[in-house]
Amino acid sequence: MIGIYQDSFIEMLKANLGENIKITNKNIICRCPWCEMNDADHDHFHLWISLNAPIFNCFHCGETSPAKGPITKLISKLTGQETFEKYVDKSKIEEMKTAQISVERQAIHKQELKYPDINESLFPQKTEYLKNRLKYSDINLSTLPGIVFDVSMFLHINKLTMDSVLSANLQHFQNNFVGFVTENHTTLILRNIDPKSEFRYYKFKFGESRFLDYYKLKGIHPESTHIVLGEGIFDIYSDYIFDLTGLKNKVAFYASANSNKYMSVINSVLYHEQIFRPNVHILSDKGIDLEFYKRVAYFSRYCLESMTVYYNKLGKDFNDTPCEVEVIPIDIT
Repeated sequence: MIGIYQDSFIEMLKANLGENIKITNKNIICRCPWCEMNDADHDHFHLWISLNAPIFNCFHCGETSPAKGPITKLISKLTGQETFEKYVDKSKIEEMKTAQISVERQAIHKQELKYPDINESLFPQKTEYLKNRLKYSDINLSTLPGIVFDVSMFLHINKLTMDSVLSANLQHFQNNFVGFVTENHTTLILRNIDPKSEFRYYKFKFGESRFLDYYKLKGIHPESTHIVLGEGIFDIYSDYIFDLTGLKNKVAFYASANSNKYMSVINSVLYHEQIFRPNVHILSDKGIDLEFYKRVAYFSRYCLESMTVYYNKLGKDFNDTPCEVEVIPIDIT
């Protein structure tokens, strides 16, 4: 037994990828079957397999190929069969999840951040903007995770080095943008409060994350495998507040990367949230064709339990009101 894997797993890797396999106290490192099969004489390879969770990633081609995700995907690539039980001890997975000693979670060192108080009287325009985007719900703005009104103070008290864009436009950001800090404390997503401005948002990256970081709202069932993803931050807020999809009673969390890179977000969930085979629910912009989600489902099929897409039939997205939801299950087989 090596980590969560049976000895037969190492033998299968050697039979398919060669003897040059390195085992550390955290990972199995070996040749990538997608990009390194012709590099037999290489000193080192880039496919990393976690010993604590059934997931893998190629740090050479993983961002542009299928070389990342749940271990069933790798097993299928090498053997042609999803013989998970033959190689992985499920009881070990549960032990490590319970003990919260996943390698990937240990590898993430969130920098501690301080947040200036949300002073509504000092920033009345930002207050009005945020309340408008939240549809004037009775939610207390100071309870929202990672919200930044005073951009300049946030940068100062956390000793963050500004990039050239922030440095040249700091007063503009201070006066006209609301910030949202991502879950793993790597990015400040800045949204312009002026809807007519062409400079709509800016992402200030101040930390490193192995995968795409995202803004997160906790659901009421943290142990659930149901997650809601949205392209925009205010899309997930709309469902979080008003339960437009009817999912509120079974959602673990809501997440937005302020983009439609859903495959990257799903992979990030596998690593950071330790949810294997999630039930993914996507709040879609009306402009995104269903074929796009079918491709996402196809390339992510090894790590999904289900995927469902939700369109607002009466508006562009879920922050438009009124909202009438169209529910479309996506075939992941």
